[in-house]
Amino acid sequence: MERVQRGDNPPVWLFSQDTLRYVPEFYENMASGPEIERRLPGWLNAKLLSRLLWLWCIALISIPLVLVLGSLFSRLLKPLLNAVANRFLGTTEIDAVQGLVGPLRIVLLGILVFIGSGYAYTLLRRHFWNDVGYVLIIFAATLLSMRVVGIACNLYLRKLSRTRALEKIALVGLLGRVLKIAVFITGALTVGYLAGLKLTAALASLGIGGLALAFSSQKTLENLFGGISIISDRPMRIGDICKFGDVFGTVKDIGLRSTRIRTFDRTIVTIPNAQVSTMNLENFTLRDKFWFHPIISLRRETTINRWKPFFGISVICWIKTLT
Repeated sequence: MERVQRGDNPPVWLFSQDTLRYVPEFYENMASGPEIERRLPGWLNAKLLSRLLWLWCIALISIPLVLVLGSLFSRLLKPLLNAVANRFLGTTEIDAVQGLVGPLRIVLLGILVFIGSGYAYTLLRRHFWNDVGYVLIIFAATLLSMRVVGIACNLYLRKLSRTRALEKIALVGLLGRVLKIAVFITGALTVGYLAGLKLTAALASLGIGGLALAFSSQKTLENLFGGISIISDRPMRIGDICKFGDVFGTVKDIGLRSTRIRTFDRTIVTIPNAQVSTMNLENFTLRDKFWFHPIISLRRETTINRWKPFFGISVICWIKTLT
């Protein structure tokens, strides 16, 4: 490229003479077509709906190939995940591995689209299908990461339930939800960056939008911080028997917005975390002793030496005489 200024007009960029000298050679190379077209039989270079027949064949072969490779990867991945789970978590129960098949297939599809974008005729089409391949790969990687986080959290929660580490269950569940949200936001920003979105402006708009959202959703944020305070202060754990005002039951789950209670009538009561953090909570599981205070009636002729060995009482504070 050369910068040329003609007269009083502003300077412009033009192709140099050295570049134009190679135009005929470039044209001959492009006119002959890609190397793969020259090696294929003539009937495969025929066109169907303005597309070459060999491209249609590749597209038809790619669909079952993606399905087969996705199933194959899931079968190869299941023993590996079983070994990792058995090594670090002490369990081999991985039923959610089948949920990874879909994202793996989308990853393979994105890779095939990315490779096939190199055979587009125009630069704009190459750029378009190249971006489509990138978006498919990023979308599948985001979905795959969220499902892996969910599987890891579920496995760790099973381990905590077996070891009776009830104080960590709510914290692990909260961290799993936060990680999924972070992965989703990262994937969305990456797709936006590929679409030409400036991340600086996007982050600035997120900050301003976050402020507006904070003012418009005070109750939601109040419940969110209420849940964080409940998990950090730990007045209750999942599985504890508690009394929340008039509600009496077992703590089922402590989420980002609310706490769920399983009553003794086998119903689920959902209480917002903002209310839970401010109400009087009575935890019956954490009591160290039971106050046993029955009223025992004695006959008038009963002596202290006669019933003292049965109850281990050495001092009589008050005796009610029966009339």
